[in-house]
Amino acid sequence: MSGIALRNPIFTRVKQLSSEVPECEYDQNLSSLEKTFVYALSPEVSKKINSHTRHGSNEKEMTDIITLGTSIFDKGTAEHMVRVGVLASEIAIKYGLSEKTAGNLEYAATLHDVGKLITPKPILNSEERINSESSGPLRDHPANGYLLLEFHPDLKYAANIALTHHERWDGKGYPRKLKGELIPLPGRIVSAADVFDALLTDRSYRKARTIKETQAIMNYDQKGKFDPEILDILFDNLDHMVGVQRYSRKYAIDKLESLKTMYLG
Repeated sequence: MSGIALRNPIFTRVKQLSSEVPECEYDQNLSSLEKTFVYALSPEVSKKINSHTRHGSNEKEMTDIITLGTSIFDKGTAEHMVRVGVLASEIAIKYGLSEKTAGNLEYAATLHDVGKLITPKPILNSEERINSESSGPLRDHPANGYLLLEFHPDLKYAANIALTHHERWDGKGYPRKLKGELIPLPGRIVSAADVFDALLTDRSYRKARTIKETQAIMNYDQKGKFDPEILDILFDNLDHMVGVQRYSRKYAIDKLESLKTMYLG
């Protein structure tokens, strides 16, 4: 895609690991970058993939594999990704999209933060990430996520969500400074779900915000970031959406445990 350059950390990692990936461990339908990506996350996971992908990997299968690999790299990031998928699906239903579309969005949105796997863990888990939101390694994660996902034909939808979920309605987002409806609808939905979940969740560097604080931050402190219609849907159904977010906490933990059992035995 025009304007999206391969970031050095990805290039270095792929170049370093590509020669180490045992070809026999993978279904040949997986691209070389996907093989390297999964191997880089966890050689243990990579050794289990072939039996589950011998007939070709589809979107849901690859999403599950990458989500599991992410949980081994950083459990908190993986749990957040799953929760955002659930929230995005619910917002989509309230927006008027079909259940099938909302279900597809849930899977694709689960990979929205996969580019953070290139971000140094000290930044992910410290107050330094706050300063990195506007500059530095963390700002690269939408483009990095796109680059990691775009090579699989069934993950292009997820790739575009990863790329656009930090664009802003007012055009001041990143990486491409898209504005208004130029931002694809899935990216606009995931943007709101992402921040909603992040604010309501404890982080290593801060406590979870209250519901009242979350509403104030999204409505006023971050004014101009979100599609107004999506923000209205979120807060017109606030009690329901808070309930969904709370449900998704246990759901995310259970899902990751289920994936671990399925792929690692």
